[in-house]
Amino acid sequence: KIYLHRKNNPELLKCFEDKDFADYCNRIYLDRNRILWTSQWVPGNSAAISYRYDLRKNELAPVKFFTNIDLAKFVTDQLGTTWAYYGTILGRFDTVLNGVIEVPTKRKSLYGIDFNEIGNMYEDADGTIWIMSDLGLYSFNPRRQYFTTINGVWSYREKKTTDANITGFLQTADGHI
Repeated sequence: KIYLHRKNNPELLKCFEDKDFADYCNRIYLDRNRILWTSQWVPGNSAAISYRYDLRKNELAPVKFFTNIDLAKFVTDQLGTTWAYYGTILGRFDTVLNGVIEVPTKRKSLYGIDFNEIGNMYEDADGTIWIMSDLGLYSFNPRRQYFTTINGVWSYREKKTTDANITGFLQTADGHI
């Protein structure tokens, strides 16, 4: 189904009754739970406004922030948790608090995540979330709640461990990354 604008809303969805939502939406994500996540910059506001719209219940609610997070990119894992990231921020939506909580970086720690900027996130078929950053590739399986850190990559050409600045990744047909 396509809903173009608040003036073209045949099913009377509440999200299109909100002028800021309807007129200034510039980022949108539909997760596996049929929740629509949006972010918009409204003229005159100093920060982005984000919404969480439940398509099943026809409920629109602004997303609370516990830090200055601008929702831009999203991944919803197999357990139903929605992760938001953009540049220097990684956060997860907490259903109890009804807000996005920032995941803190742990500088030079093998038990946390360290980054200056996140480039991408991806969830594989096993439920592992892969986070590509300027300081390396991290894997995180929400069922176990810990990060695996790769700080360096062995270079066969240079015969030494080099910087782990990851710029991309690809999952092959056999499931390997």
